[in-house]
Amino acid sequence: MNSGPDLPALHVERVRGTAPIDEVQQLTLRAFAGQDSLNPPSGALSESADTIASDFAESGGLVIRDDAGELLATCRVRRLGLAWVIRRCAVDPSYRRHGLGRRLAEEAHAWATEQGAVRTHVGVRDARTGSRAFWASVGYTPLARHGGFWTELVRPLPQHLAEPENTHALGVRLAAELRPGDLVVLSGPLGAGKTALTQGIGAALGVRGPVTSPTFVLARVHPGPVPLVHVDAYRLRDAGGRLELDDLDLDDSLPDSVTVVEWGEGLVEGLAESRLDVHLERPAEDGRTAVITPVGSRWSVFAPVSE
Repeated sequence: MNSGPDLPALHVERVRGTAPIDEVQQLTLRAFAGQDSLNPPSGALSESADTIASDFAESGGLVIRDDAGELLATCRVRRLGLAWVIRRCAVDPSYRRHGLGRRLAEEAHAWATEQGAVRTHVGVRDARTGSRAFWASVGYTPLARHGGFWTELVRPLPQHLAEPENTHALGVRLAAELRPGDLVVLSGPLGAGKTALTQGIGAALGVRGPVTSPTFVLARVHPGPVPLVHVDAYRLRDAGGRLELDDLDLDDSLPDSVTVVEWGEGLVEGLAESRLDVHLERPAEDGRTAVITPVGSRWSVFAPVSE
């Protein structure tokens, strides 16, 4: 059962630019009160008004008010290409356990998706088990450990791909994040767009030669500024598949190339400590969907990382 006053009507606003700095600072201090006992103490307790203003001016944040205009909850975002960080989530202590934190998260996810992000990240102190449980309840899973006292969590943002060319375009956007040594594992039914996504990656990487399904040769190497190794593991999905995969010597080419494996789930995860898992679906008469899940510290948006 909720405690405290009844939840009033809410007004959620996305703010980028001028923000109510004093209100945000005071609410943040109230929400984070008591965390000075953490070691090290939360940075939210010592940040300046200038820092808050800079956050809102550069990337933005959310504010939730009631009908009277009182600020009840706020958070900030940080835009890092295809990844957004949700941070400094603060809820008026009088309105905790009323779903305001979930409302902030949902609105941040919607905003990030509309702006082209494919995932969101948060950092959670290990000592704050309740906060960790909250973020897990809204779809976050661990990605990397940091500094011995906090964990980075990540949540994929499902992508709706209304037209076939949107799948190619998503591959182009993903390629902007890829570098030599990266492993991308594609899964999903026939016709879901795995090859189209790979074609977008290849086009953005500037590789030579048409990127087509390598079903009959299992793997193709496309030279370029960053080579692309394109593997189709469909024919390897049997009891002996792993042995045949070893014959491709992907371990040798992986450090210098971007390696994309179609139908690779359950077969190639051991090739690298980190990877991108991309699951594509083709709902009837509703385009395609893609869920892009990073695995491993390579995809951390924070540094340094301590495993």
